Amino acid sequence: STATATYTVLATYMGGMALGAWLGGRLAAQRADALKLYAYCELGIGAYCLATPWIFQAIQALYVALAAGSPADAQGLTVLRVLLGAAALSVPTVLMGMTLPILARFFQSRSASLGTSVALLYGTNTVGATLGALLAGYLVIPALGMFKTTLSTALLNLVVAALALRLFQKLPPEASAPAASIA
Repeated sequence: STATATYTVLATYMGGMALGAWLGGRLAAQRADALKLYAYCELGIGAYCLATPWIFQAIQALYVALAAGSPADAQGLTVLRVLLGAAALSVPTVLMGMTLPILARFFQSRSASLGTSVALLYGTNTVGATLGALLAGYLVIPALGMFKTTLSTALLNLVVAALALRLFQKLPPEASAPAASIA
């Protein structure tokens, strides 16, 4: 079951990120408020993160109800676990996938070079993800535990959303002409 859980998380994460990148690119190309859209994605990620303990409890209760009476090794239970696990992770991964193309659209609307903007965003995102994974696994989770780490990351997303909304209100409007496809 550990391999199945790992594959489910990996497939859902990669699929959600890809779907989010596609969706974020399409939305960003149609709107002139990319920074506001980014803030809403961060707000959604933070809110979902805060709700995660209850979401996981609900999924566990649903699994127990649907699996009742089935033998523990039934093939259908593996499919059910994969589907429920994927459902639990889909919303935040799609929202996370949306953020890069949306921010690329924001920076592209304020800069002459889309390539430079995307390269800086992608590089920053990669460094941040690497540091986050290292710090979470070796420092933050051991120091704070899972619940406080989850709470801290949710609050961080909410702070980023608030800062993006504040910046959106202070900046002059973005050009409303549709941009070239980003995703």
